[in-house]
Amino acid sequence: MEPENVLVFGSMPKTQMIQSSHLVCTNFSRLTNASVFYSSSPLTLMLPLLLLQLSLGSAAILVTFYLLRHFGLPLMLAQVLGGVLLGPSLLCRIPGLLNMIFPIRSFLLMDVVSTMGFMFYFFLVGVQTDIWLLKKITKKSFAIGFFSVAVPMILTLGMSLLWMQFNVNPNEKKKVDRLPEIAKAESLVSFQIVSYYLSELRVINSEIGRVALCSSMVSTLCSTCVVTSNILWNQSKDDLSRFFQSICYGIIFAALVCCILGPLLLWEMKHTLGGQPLKQGPPLGSALVEKLDVITNWVLMPLFFVKFGLAVDIFALSLKTYFKVQFFALLGAFGKFLGASLCALSCQMPQRDAIVLGFFMTFQGVIELDLFRLMKRKQIIGDEAFSAMCLTALIGSGVVALVVPCFYDPSKRYEGYYGRTLAYSRYNSELRVLVCIHEEQNVPSAINVLATLKPTKQSPIAVYMLHMVELMGSATPLLMRQKRPKKLSTRTRGSAPIIDAFKIFEENHEGLVSVSPFISVSPPQTMHEDVFQIALEKGTSLVIIPFYKKFHVGGAVYLSKRSLKIANQNVLDQAPCSVAILVDRGTLKTLHAIWAGWSSSEVAVIFLGGADDQEALALAAKMTGCQNINLTLIRIIYDGDFPDKYMEGIRNDNESLGQFQTNISGSTCAKYWEEVAKDGAGTASVLRTLENQYDIIVVGRRHYDTFPLLSGLTESNENKELGVIGDMLASSDFLGNTTILVVQQHTDNSHSE
Repeated sequence: MEPENVLVFGSMPKTQMIQSSHLVCTNFSRLTNASVFYSSSPLTLMLPLLLLQLSLGSAAILVTFYLLRHFGLPLMLAQVLGGVLLGPSLLCRIPGLLNMIFPIRSFLLMDVVSTMGFMFYFFLVGVQTDIWLLKKITKKSFAIGFFSVAVPMILTLGMSLLWMQFNVNPNEKKKVDRLPEIAKAESLVSFQIVSYYLSELRVINSEIGRVALCSSMVSTLCSTCVVTSNILWNQSKDDLSRFFQSICYGIIFAALVCCILGPLLLWEMKHTLGGQPLKQGPPLGSALVEKLDVITNWVLMPLFFVKFGLAVDIFALSLKTYFKVQFFALLGAFGKFLGASLCALSCQMPQRDAIVLGFFMTFQGVIELDLFRLMKRKQIIGDEAFSAMCLTALIGSGVVALVVPCFYDPSKRYEGYYGRTLAYSRYNSELRVLVCIHEEQNVPSAINVLATLKPTKQSPIAVYMLHMVELMGSATPLLMRQKRPKKLSTRTRGSAPIIDAFKIFEENHEGLVSVSPFISVSPPQTMHEDVFQIALEKGTSLVIIPFYKKFHVGGAVYLSKRSLKIANQNVLDQAPCSVAILVDRGTLKTLHAIWAGWSSSEVAVIFLGGADDQEALALAAKMTGCQNINLTLIRIIYDGDFPDKYMEGIRNDNESLGQFQTNISGSTCAKYWEEVAKDGAGTASVLRTLENQYDIIVVGRRHYDTFPLLSGLTESNENKELGVIGDMLASSDFLGNTTILVVQQHTDNSHSE
């Protein structure tokens, strides 16, 4: 165990210490017993005491996280703060509580479990680090990363040497001599911590997030060189030849890992079946993260934070020491901010983005805290300096996490973006569609819908297919255009069958359809960023995204992916163009679109009124004129007088219907009829007449507020993403395996219901 922790604990109020502060004896024979049934306290046994410590640590973190999440602060800050509050800074100042819950005899087992937790944590950090990110480092990101370390290093080291020069108090000479080490520690940048905060702030998929990732990777390499050189120099005891000898050994070891072990692992993974794990689970990194994440972060690591918090006592911290450390910490943070932001500005990055990037590079977390602990263990810094550095890292990262959303909101770049709809596009023009795919089961329905859009020479279809893969086993998101499906990486090998299916669709419509496949590997919270980036760059008018639930033919849900619900909702709320949600209901009768000579499809459009129904009508207009598609437009008319507030909308509805009827005039494959209803019950009766008649039904998502035709139906709307009519059709028991397409028009107020 660590003797300095015993000394720290011994200095706490009301703590019973043994005479030797460097030797603690523990009797492992008293792990468990039935002593609780003999009127003896279970806390005298090691295992119940350990379980109590684990429970208290997890509870403190959960409570702290519940309080902090309302301010948008990440979990890591709650973990650190929970450990500090459980220690002598708050709860353990209660007389008797420290000796009862954290007695000296429990230190050894606490050390074993907390060290094991941190080892697992570091192992997962290594597993999730994508070294191929080095390939994406540009001159801009290299310069930003380098100066994010170089500038604070120059500022803090220069100030520490200046401080030492003018120090005249011999009693503080030893403390002052350690200032350069503190300066170096406050100038380092960790890629994993920056990546974690980017993910928590949901900007990891944004353009600035990608720059920050590449830059922090460079900064981490520079920081690793500084730390390694410093450690080797101290171990060599100022012997230059021994120092260079150690560096050579390190280079040889790194070369062996990169040139022999790395290619060997890659070879093994390449020979694994596509989309299959090594022995069990998804690819190697994903399987390890999935199995170890919960036990590491919620079982073992809480004790690490408890042990860390027990060593931080803010009441034993003098103001002089705190402000001295705070000064160097602020100087280091300012240097990181200055180096990153000025370099970004010189690379023609927008001013606001450069400022936010500078903030990103100042984040500190668990890795920095462990570095401070190592410095304390090596007696580079004292207990007061350790507490001050930890508190400074906690406060600084918390403040930056609060400030960043005020400067940067990625969703704002989609505001004021008008006109990307089907209703306002030219009738005979290229239709650009972004099709999102979660898994192979989404492909047949998506391709069938595309085939109904009647690609012609005058109106071809440009399909941008995006395979959305949930990020696991890596800290780095991925967005790539895939041109050669045979050379997919291990993370994206499962995309090959999907790309092949769309390529066959393209070949069967040669010259009329072009397919550009993309692959996105990202967390569900930020998947929409990749969708929006492609939609903006390619100028798409429609995004088709699968619904996160799958239904049986009878309407019952048999599969639901809650993580994808987040992606669906974000796309609906912020998309820069119209959106269509594709709902699968069981197995399709036939896969019409891929094979030549396919049979006809029956398509119905339900029209009640509103902008979304007008967009559904515009989508249906793209389906007219094809001999293999029988289109039926069903308009449900209200049997009564509309209030005046609906008049303008109804005029727009009539104009859209008139234009549609003009387009289908003379067509034998398109029909139009009207049904009359008084209320929601009448609307439901009309929908029931569609039983097993259609392969695809197109509906609008939203309608007029307090619409009489929907009265009594809104209360039973469980799936808000589908709207009232879409939800009724998706969960109905009378439509068989009909595919439902729920359309939302992009408008200036598309962010609200």
